Amino acid sequence: MLYFKKSSAMEAVYGFFIVVAMLMTSTLMFGYLKYVRRWHMALVLLLMAVFFSLEISNFIANAVKILHQPFLLIFVFALLAVMFIWYRARKITNRFLDFIPLTNHAKALTDLSNDKEIPKFATHLVYLTKADRATSVEKQIIASIMAKKLKRAEIYWFVHVNYTDEPYTMEYRVNELVNDKVIRVDFDLGFRVQPRINLLFKRVLQELAENQELVFSSKYESIQKSDFHTDITYVLTERVMSVENELSLKDDVILDAYFALKQIALNDRDAFGLDETDTVIEYVPLLISEPAHLPLKRKAMLRPAGTSLPEKAMDRDGHMEQRGE
Repeated sequence: MLYFKKSSAMEAVYGFFIVVAMLMTSTLMFGYLKYVRRWHMALVLLLMAVFFSLEISNFIANAVKILHQPFLLIFVFALLAVMFIWYRARKITNRFLDFIPLTNHAKALTDLSNDKEIPKFATHLVYLTKADRATSVEKQIIASIMAKKLKRAEIYWFVHVNYTDEPYTMEYRVNELVNDKVIRVDFDLGFRVQPRINLLFKRVLQELAENQELVFSSKYESIQKSDFHTDITYVLTERVMSVENELSLKDDVILDAYFALKQIALNDRDAFGLDETDTVIEYVPLLISEPAHLPLKRKAMLRPAGTSLPEKAMDRDGHMEQRGE
C-alpha cells in the first residue's frame, strides 16, 4: 500500500500476477499429462492451445496496464533475473559433480577406520550426499576423507534427503554397505516437513542401537556406549570458485551473481537443521573449465658449481641411460 497508495491502483498488478500463476499451472499440467499420464502429444497440444490462448491474451492485456509502473517492472525483471541466474548457475556447477561407486572405496574406508595409529576424528562421521543411487557418492566427499586430512571414524555415514510429493511423509531406509563401518541412510521427507537432519539422524541411531543392529565404540573410551549421540560430526562441502577457471564472460557474470546471492540466501547448515558446534564446513574449489594451454617456457636451470647430474637420466629418445661421475 505504501507504493500503490490506493487499492484501485493494484487491480492491474493483481490481475497480472494471477495470469502468471495460471500460465505456470498450465505449464505444469502439460508436463503432467505428457510425462505422467502419457497422453498422446496431439491431444495434449490441443488442450494446451485452449488454455494458453486465453491466458496469453489476458497476460498481454494486463501487461499493457502496468507499463506505467516502472518500479514494478524493475521488480518483475529482477525476480526473473534471479530465477534465471539460479537455474543457469546450478546447471554450470553440476558439471563439477562427479559421482563414483562407493563400493570401490569401502575397503579403504574400513582400513582407515581400523588404523589405530591415526587419531580418531569422530565416532560417527556424517556426510550429506546428493547421489540418488545408494551405491554412489560424490568424488569430492571421498577426497575429503582420504586425500586431504585423513578423517578416521568409527562409522562413516552417507545421508541423502529425498523430498516426496506427499506433504507429511517421514520415512527412512538404511543400506549397510560394510558391516558397522560404511552405512547409507535415505530420508524420504514430505515437502512440508522441515528437514531437521540432526534430530532425525539421532533417532535413526537410537533405533539401530535399541534393535542391536549397530555396534561401535565411543571416541572416548571412558564414555559409555549409550552416549553415542554425543559424538556426531557432520561435514558439509561448500563449493567456491577457483581462480584457475577460464569461463566465458556470460558464465563468469552468472556465477559471480550466483555466489553473491548465496551469501544472503539460507545456508545448507541452517536449511538441514544442523548444530553449528557439530558441523564442519569444507570449502572445495570449483574448477569447471581448466586453462587449455599454459604458455610457460623454461629458459634455463642454474646448478651450484660442482653439482653432478643424477646417475640416471633420460636420453633424447626418452630412454633411461646411465650417467657416470
